Amino acid sequence: DMDNTLASHGHYFSEGIKKAMSELSAKTRISEPELYKSIGQQMENYRSHDYPWSLEIALKDRLKVGEPGGISVAKFHSEIVRPFWKTIDQALLDHHRPYPGVVETLAELKARNIPVVALSDAPAFVGLH
Repeated sequence: DMDNTLASHGHYFSEGIKKAMSELSAKTRISEPELYKSIGQQMENYRSHDYPWSLEIALKDRLKVGEPGGISVAKFHSEIVRPFWKTIDQALLDHHRPYPGVVETLAELKARNIPVVALSDAPAFVGLH
């Protein structure tokens, strides 16, 4: 398993979500506690910390996405949704590191020609990334 077996999933995600929520709060003028509650509820409902439509479901009514007097769908995606997930993705690159001994163990298995299979319950787009 790739998450929490070879490397800590929680560390990179918590770093990314903290930064993403702070940035999102500044852009939307919605308090961080409110964002954590509303977005977190969607992630809980769909049983995935990276449910792709969490922001859309959580914020569409609050920001009046696509409605008169609200934010356009295109602007919502370009200024809110994409930057949020980009921050999470950057945290993966900045903070996701294998546990001690993992790299050496995999190298030894490779040296001995022992096949290794990566298995994860992560959605394909997350696991491949």
